[in-house]
Amino acid sequence: MASTFAKRSRAARGAREHRGATQAAQIELSGVTKRFVTPSGSMFTALRDVDLAIGAGKFCAVVGPTGCGKSTTLTMVAGLDRPSAGTVRVGGQVVNGIAEGTSFMFQADALMPWKTVLEAQSQARAWVRRVGLAGFEDHHPHQLSGGMRKRVSLAAALINEPSILLMDEPFGALDVQTKAIMSNELLGLWEQTKPSVIFVTHDLEEAIALADQVVVLTVGPGTVKAVYDIDLPRPRGAVQEIRFQPRFLELHHQIWESLREEVERAYSRTAPAVSAEGGQS
Repeated sequence: MASTFAKRSRAARGAREHRGATQAAQIELSGVTKRFVTPSGSMFTALRDVDLAIGAGKFCAVVGPTGCGKSTTLTMVAGLDRPSAGTVRVGGQVVNGIAEGTSFMFQADALMPWKTVLEAQSQARAWVRRVGLAGFEDHHPHQLSGGMRKRVSLAAALINEPSILLMDEPFGALDVQTKAIMSNELLGLWEQTKPSVIFVTHDLEEAIALADQVVVLTVGPGTVKAVYDIDLPRPRGAVQEIRFQPRFLELHHQIWESLREEVERAYSRTAPAVSAEGGQS
């Protein structure tokens, strides 16, 4: 049930196993800029001057147009990459490698095809039951549906009781019904364990239903445009029910107005290229 990232972070977690689960940690990005070298050799700036603080045990959702640096933010918090400028801190410590107590749930399920659902025995059996997969312990990934594979990934991300959970559009490829089920399961499990979460999504309803705060990033190079506190009470009901509440609709309208501007700006950058291609056909 382990992902590649889980294997890489095993050594970092080992130091804390003797003292029990790690407490949720605050996440801080200060003046973070990230540049990449393109295939042509030029520099591309994905993020610029990002300042963001996520309190210990808080659930933060990040939204923004495609290419604004959402996934890049997660990799730097995880310690899989480093900023070109600025500082990333977890629990007050500068991130210089894979951050201790961090789990990463990628867009793809990242399961190892030669391993069955069950791997960590007693702990795994409990988590397999918690995510509703009792009876599938001996199945390999190719024998599971997309929703089931996501449940295994969720269990793998939470089994080590992480202090930080990073999620990169984990439910984006699921159908509407399965996504709602998975969102409800995630919310229930998070409310029990309370790690600090950064959840990247393109689904604004999903972001508001799950999070304590929603961060809107600008079109690339991404920077923080606005941070919205989500004051819906906890524990929350099912995602498909709370989205009809008046306060939910009010928050959705406010955040969408900010997000829509960035989506339109992103589209305006690509529209001329699309038109030019169409004219040449």
